[in-house]
Amino acid sequence: MSFDRDFLGRPFRDNRSSALADIERMELVDVAALRIELANQSLAVHRTAERERPGLLLDQALLMAEIARRTGEAVMLARSAHATERALRGLKDPRQNVAGRLLLAAIGVRTAQLYNDPAAADAALARLAQLDADATLIEVERVTALGLKGRLLAHKALAENDLNGAVEAAGVLDEAVRRADVKVRKEKMSKAEAANLRLERAELLIGFGAQLKDDRLLIQAEADMTQLSARLDRDRLPISWSRSETLRGAALLALGELEADPLRLQAGVERVSFALNHLPHGHSPLDSALSAHTLGLGLTSLGEVADDEALFGRAINSFEEAILAFDTAPDLAQRAVVAYDRASAILRRAERAGDEVALLAAEALFRSELTAINPRKDAASWAVIQMALARVYRVRDLIQGGCASRGKALMALNEALDVFVEKGMKSLADIALNGVEELKAASV
Repeated sequence: MSFDRDFLGRPFRDNRSSALADIERMELVDVAALRIELANQSLAVHRTAERERPGLLLDQALLMAEIARRTGEAVMLARSAHATERALRGLKDPRQNVAGRLLLAAIGVRTAQLYNDPAAADAALARLAQLDADATLIEVERVTALGLKGRLLAHKALAENDLNGAVEAAGVLDEAVRRADVKVRKEKMSKAEAANLRLERAELLIGFGAQLKDDRLLIQAEADMTQLSARLDRDRLPISWSRSETLRGAALLALGELEADPLRLQAGVERVSFALNHLPHGHSPLDSALSAHTLGLGLTSLGEVADDEALFGRAINSFEEAILAFDTAPDLAQRAVVAYDRASAILRRAERAGDEVALLAAEALFRSELTAINPRKDAASWAVIQMALARVYRVRDLIQGGCASRGKALMALNEALDVFVEKGMKSLADIALNGVEELKAASV
């Protein structure tokens, strides 16, 4: 793919109002090319005249924020925030100033999403409140700010399983989508930015549709993503299109789970696989990881319904492919979730085999991985393996018809629970807590 040397160098000097608007051009470029352009821009910042430096710093910050979005690199997010703050100290143009403030809020939202960081979420909400109170903002800037608020509320609601929060987030995102559609028609907002609002709303609908077992929410999300995929040019907006197809597949998979329908599960697997194959390797590692994770979940569900051992092997491979994307960002909250789902698939395959040999092999694998982890550096992964070992102990007791390993399982779950609570990983903490309560109830 050819790389337009100038296409990243003009997002703010032409007075574009949204700090996120240039995502439409950047979607065409892979991470490696973005890093090259970042190095060029860093050099330009040092060489340029003082009066032009703030604009270049803002360009540089946007580029770093996009790299961080695709890789999850905390250092890149911090550098982006620092560059934006430096730019804001010298920006004179009011639209550039708002663009910088929006970018700082967006960095806070992204940090909260990627790392479950409540301090970043609070700071982003404060910035968005200040923007909302600013009478100088034009409509497209207000839509961008509203979308950021909706994203933040949706993330919080999903992380905390908060139905009231989900209703509030959906209302904010609905309003942002409605207003964005108007601006896209008037060519005042990029298609990619408007599409991202629909993607965030679909993720919220799917998350709570699956949790509440409400097929209406899932059907709405699937229909919305089908329409969005049809409207997007998958060659010009490959990341947005791939995300829409992944979420479309996720909705089908959730519907298939509710109904134990292999045809819907198969359709979901095909959608997600198509989305995963569309993005070139390294173009957007985190987006590819999301698709691979969703594919693994779909293959696991399909393996259960179709009673097909081979599908579990494919699911495990998909989870491992997703985990590889986190090599440069081991602290991402999603990494522990993927690791847990991989462990669950390995154990489920062993359970289905119904013999202790397969279970011993799974236990040996987890113990080997546990010894390779430094719990002080990667506590979440360590806790996930503890939960996996606890399940090994419980399954062994079921096979043998005893309770010899119950104490070891309880200890492992309690240690995992402490880590997940400390890290604010509510979904995994709930799983560990449920396991503790089940073991305690069984011992009464």
